[in-house]
Amino acid sequence: MPKLTKTQISIGVMIILHVVGVCGLSSPWREWFLPLTPLNLMVSGYFVMRHAESPMKSILFYVFVLSWGVECLGVHTQFPFGEYAYGSALGPQLFEVPILIGLLWLLLLMGSLHLASRVSGNKIVKALISAVLMTLLDFLIEPVAIEFNFWTWFGVEVPWNNYAGWFATALILSFIAQIDKHFGNNKVAAVFFFIQVGFFGFLNLLL
Repeated sequence: MPKLTKTQISIGVMIILHVVGVCGLSSPWREWFLPLTPLNLMVSGYFVMRHAESPMKSILFYVFVLSWGVECLGVHTQFPFGEYAYGSALGPQLFEVPILIGLLWLLLLMGSLHLASRVSGNKIVKALISAVLMTLLDFLIEPVAIEFNFWTWFGVEVPWNNYAGWFATALILSFIAQIDKHFGNNKVAAVFFFIQVGFFGFLNLLL
């Protein structure tokens, strides 16, 4: 039997975690599986980050903190996403924002920039493609997030400026991330991005 590579193990574990997640969250036992969401994200984060090639580790930290900071700004000022509040499903919070939301942004940006780099080497084009991919993914995330109390919108279900805010935030962070030319080299992060598309896509169909 051939030995599995480090990449194959990482991808395999993430796929298994998310398949189990889809099955559990769409079952009558969803309340048992929902508290495992932060653990799923942390384990996936570990397997993505072990493949990071970035020699500028500070960029990873800055993207994490800046993305969390934008969410904190959004919760407390309604800019740039609209009026919303986080529930308890994403784990421990600081200033009413889950700490892990910064990790989610970081992983998705790494994945979307890797996919964008397959289309173009131009920094502006890559940032635009990354932002478009992130915004399209948010269309899949929103219905599921509302259903499972990841966050709650006030006034309207999902305001249009949420998507504009996602695009603008992803665009700016994509430019910042490209200060390190190796930021988007993580193929496992790109797989993680596709796994999120499948995860939220299937849950939208099943719920």
